[in-house]
Amino acid sequence: MITEMIGVWVITVLEDNGARTTLDVCFSTYKEAASYAERANFPSFTIKVATR
Repeated sequence: MITEMIGVWVITVLEDNGARTTLDVCFSTYKEAASYAERANFPSFTIKVATR
């Protein structure tokens, strides 16, 4: 049986007008979370592991 670890990543989107939006997303790796954020065409973003 193969199990895959899923992590929760926090993507903070910084809008052009200075507003911030925080998204909690579930992906196996940082690379998958970054790929998601890039495909969404966010103006600027940071990603970190959820600590909540």
